[in-house]
Parts: sequence; structure tokens; C-alpha cells
Amino acid sequence: MRIAINGLAAKKEGALTYLLNLLPKLVLIDPNHEFYIFTDSNTANKLSANLPDSARNSNFRIFDTLTNPIVRIIWENIQFNHYLLLDKIDVLYCPVPPRPLVCSIPTAVAIRNMEPYCPGLWKKVSWFERIRFLYLRFSFGFSLHKATRIILVAKETQKLLENKHIFNKSKISVIHHGRNLSFHPMDKQNALTWLDEKYDISEPFILYISKTRPYKNHVELIEALSILQKRWQHNEKLVIVGDKQEPYYSQVIEKVVELQLAESVTFLGNIDYDLLPIFNNGARIAVFPSTCEACPNIVIETLACGVPMAVSNIAVHQEICEDAVLYFDPFNPESIAQSIHELLLDIPKQNNLSNKALHQAAKYSWEASATNLLSVLERSVIENNI
Repeated sequence: MRIAINGLAAKKEGALTYLLNLLPKLVLIDPNHEFYIFTDSNTANKLSANLPDSARNSNFRIFDTLTNPIVRIIWENIQFNHYLLLDKIDVLYCPVPPRPLVCSIPTAVAIRNMEPYCPGLWKKVSWFERIRFLYLRFSFGFSLHKATRIILVAKETQKLLENKHIFNKSKISVIHHGRNLSFHPMDKQNALTWLDEKYDISEPFILYISKTRPYKNHVELIEALSILQKRWQHNEKLVIVGDKQEPYYSQVIEKVVELQLAESVTFLGNIDYDLLPIFNNGARIAVFPSTCEACPNIVIETLACGVPMAVSNIAVHQEICEDAVLYFDPFNPESIAQSIHELLLDIPKQNNLSNKALHQAAKYSWEASATNLLSVLERSVIENNI
């Protein structure tokens, strides 16, 4: 079977991390399957470097002229099908929607971005972002209607989609993300020694790994940090790792300055993915106050490091983490602060959650994700031939 993967929009952040973890497992399941990955040369280099040496069934189709998103979208919807037919592709997998408008073969589309459905978010973003959300909702709805199969990465995301779209639920398959095995417990002191040498971080800290987007809730977290210091005299610093995306990053900085927390908050920006386990293991606790998610990789990866974690009480987090974390209301800085305070003071609770986190993380596997995805793709072809 010839399987095409549309990686043209999976160039960074969660989509790239998804392919970097999934593809090496996918290509090894059955060497008789041929994989054709459509992407740009930079992404192809990253993906190919991550493939096992024994994999001989991966082919990259390079398109470096599709850097403009609008040009790429037009090409995907009109011309992509021509190249799929040239390569005699049996099924197309789109890890980022939509399903192409013109497509004469079976398709499976993954919907892994719940940002357009995030409560209250539309009021916080620019008109440009609102137009982007409208496009995403349209592309999701079109894919739900036209794709042969739909991949969701958590059961709770289906409920969000059902509130906005009408679709055939029988075409839905839920396949959770896996865990990268490089995320595991390490010696905390060794991690702190390395962080001190490289980033001047010498004491255990509160860690938040996330790009700065409004739904990631950095402002509310900063307000919670102020409460922690003023009410309970906590002196732990907050270390934030992730892409500094404007204009929200500037709003977060304004809040830091307003609350006089410049000495207590460190923004490190993007950090190499391979270094994230060290940050996790150096942290005293981790937080994740996001208000809307599909299946965040970093939450599973933090669990796998055995880091005690306080997270927002959204339904997806409760599905992924179960009882392995402490929950709070992400819209209430008081609730965030109370949970962090409780976790920082209660060492037995930290130890208990650390053990539960390791047990919970063991439930997730990229091998299982890849196997389940391949099964869906195979069924798509079989059903199309009936």
C-alpha cells in the first residue's frame, strides 16, 4: 500500500513534534507499505534524520515554493491530487486539516487543534485571528464531512466538535498521542547543575512549557504567581519555555512589569526539543494552565518525567491525566495560586503525584499510536474498494 502524508503545514510546534514522534514508528510496522511525505526540504531533513536506519520505505516529495500559507492552501486543494495520482497513492493522511477539495483517493484527516473552539478566546484575539479561526472551523467541518476517516487525539475533543458540526460519528477514531522515551526521570541535582551552567538556573523552579498564545493563559499564571508571593511569601521562580508569539507575549510582559515580577519570571523562548527532559527534571513542579487543548504532547512528556504537576481542569486534561495531577480553574488566578501553593508545601503529595504520573504516562505509546493509525488507513482503502 502506498501512503501519502501531507506534511506541508506541519513545519513547527505540535504538528512537527507529532510527525517526529509518529513517523519513525509508522514506517517500521510493515516494510511492504511505502510512505510518501510531502513537505519542504527543511522539514524533510528533520524528519529523515529521525528515521531509523533500517527504514527503506520512506520517500520525500519536496515543495519549497509553497512557503506562503495562502499559496499552499490553494495548491493543496487544486493541484495536490495530480501528484498523488502520479505516485499511485492508495490513501492520503493529513495530520493537519483540511482534506483537499479535489481528491480522488481515500483520505484520513487528524483534527488536533481545538483553539477555534476555546471558550472566551474570540474576545481576546485580533480580527486577523478571528478570520483564521473561521477558516479553521470551515476546514474542520469540510474534513468531517468529506474525509473517509477522522482521527481525533482525545475522546473529549469529539464533544467539542459535536457542538459546532454535524458529521457521521462512525468515521471517528480516537488515537491518543504517545510518549517520547527520552522523557524519563533523571537525577534532579544533575539537571540543576546543567541548567545552572547553561541558563543560570540554580534552584528548583516552577516550570511552564508553552508558546505564548492567549488560550495558554500566561497572564492568569503571572497573576497567580503574584498571589503566591504576597499571600504566602513563596520565592520560587517561574521559568517559561516556548515560542514568544506576539502580540500576546507583549501583553504577558506588561503584566509581569505591572506586578513587579521581573526578577521572578524567566522567559527562555524556544528550546531544543531534546533538552526539554532536563528542564522537566530540574523543576520542582510543573504547571499547565491552558484553557483549551486536544492532546498536549508536553503534558504526557511531563508525566513521563515524574514531575508533580498542577493543570487546568479542562475535560481533555482529566481524560489524559486522570488522578495523576492536581487540578485548578484556569480562569481564576486564585484557584491557580491555591493549587500551586498546596503542591509546593505538601511533599507527600508531590511524591504521590510523581509516582502516579509515571504510571499514567506508561499508558501512552507512539508505537500504539502508529499501529492504530495504520489500521485506520488500511480500513480506509478496503472500504473504498468495496
